[in-house]
Amino acid sequence: MTRVRHHLRFWRTRAHASGLDDKGETFIEVLVTVVIVGLAAVAIMGALMTTIGASTEHRYLTTNDTIVKSALESVKYQVELTSISSSDFLDCSASQTPATILGDWTTPGNAHAITLPTSPTGYTVSITGVECWNPTLNAGAGGFDPNCSDLNGVANVSTCGPNDTSGMQRVTVTAVDPSGYRVNLSSVVRNPAYENSYSALY
Repeated sequence: MTRVRHHLRFWRTRAHASGLDDKGETFIEVLVTVVIVGLAAVAIMGALMTTIGASTEHRYLTTNDTIVKSALESVKYQVELTSISSSDFLDCSASQTPATILGDWTTPGNAHAITLPTSPTGYTVSITGVECWNPTLNAGAGGFDPNCSDLNGVANVSTCGPNDTSGMQRVTVTAVDPSGYRVNLSSVVRNPAYENSYSALY
């Protein structure tokens, strides 16, 4: 019995001296741990990048919305809320089509050029559409017309003056963010010299 104990003590001492004990981690355990930590890190980074991307997109949308609303309010003020003598409203006529009016409003230095608020860096805003009221559209129900259409719905600039007797026009403003996303907003403006503009729609 004494001899057996002696041998057990001998082998334990050798195992301890040579590092052959059962404590610590094996290479496989370390490798598995590294893989798990790596996968977790990738998942966390992916979620973080998604959050950052969503935050940036939300900021773009919010800024675009603010810019386009501010610009449209500026257009409405300069067209219909100023005095009649200083209003930039331009009646449609054979020589002054919606396209011509748009050009006059957007050309710097023009007598009727409309000034829009300054946009933040990377954003742009502009007036992109003008439509005159045409009572002959939609089977006589009327509608806003960018082409000065005649009774048959065919573009005919000679009808611009006679058909646009309401003093009403629809203006579209467009804002573009740094990513290229566009936001369009339209509103009706009226000639301040026309006291009963709105009644002409009905």
